[in-house]
Formats: sequence, structure tokens, C-alpha cells
Amino acid sequence: MKGLVSSLFWLFLTVLFGLLQLWILLGYDQANSEFSLDLDKLLLDGVLLFFCCALVSSITIDYHFDKTIELPKWASGILFSFFPFVIVGLSIWLFTASYIIPKDKIELEFIGSVNYIILTMTCLYTVATKSLTFNKG
Repeated sequence: MKGLVSSLFWLFLTVLFGLLQLWILLGYDQANSEFSLDLDKLLLDGVLLFFCCALVSSITIDYHFDKTIELPKWASGILFSFFPFVIVGLSIWLFTASYIIPKDKIELEFIGSVNYIILTMTCLYTVATKSLTFNKG
């Protein structure tokens, strides 16, 4: 239980500082009536995608350099190779599609849905792997 609470707190702090640009823009949007935050542009710029890539990559790299967690080879392969590959691969695919498809042909609802799926997968991945790390450490 302590590992779960610690991993949730770690995720909270990472989101707080990792998405600081987004929080500043949202705050400025609320404080300044003349400013209009373009959420579609933020979505197409890949703010959440690159945050997810950085988060998953850092957890994976930490695992491979710090061998304090001993897992069966299959579990290690799924958690620290396959799953990060899926998240980073989906992120690259979605950003590339968002970037090269003309703006008038982009389906923002689809882009938004896949963004939130990737974000949810990343959060679940983070809580699971950090809980494992905090319980073993």
C-alpha cells in the first residue's frame, strides 16, 4: 500500500512539473479575458504525447540502469520493453499523423481520444512500475 501511495504522489509531482507549460497557459487563460487558449493547437502540438514519451522513457531507462528490481524475464520484457514501445510508437504515429495531415482533414475528436488513451496508459504504467520500484526499494 505504501508503494501505491508513493507512486501516486510521484506521478502527481511529475505531472505538476512536467506539464508546467500547460498549467501556466491554463492559468493565464483564466486570468486574462482577452487571451484565448487554443486547446486544439495544444493537442496537435503533441504536448501530452511528448510528456508521456519522456515519462515512460525515463522509467524504462531507470530500470535498465538500476538493476535492484529482479523480475522474471517475461515480466521485464512486457513492462520495460513492450509497453514502452507501444506508448512511444503510438505517440510518434499520432504526432506524425497530426503534423502531416492538412488541418481541414484532421479529425480532432479521434486525435483527442487517442491522446487520452495514451495518457491513461502512461499513468497506469507509471503507477504500476513505480509501485513495484517503491515496494522493492
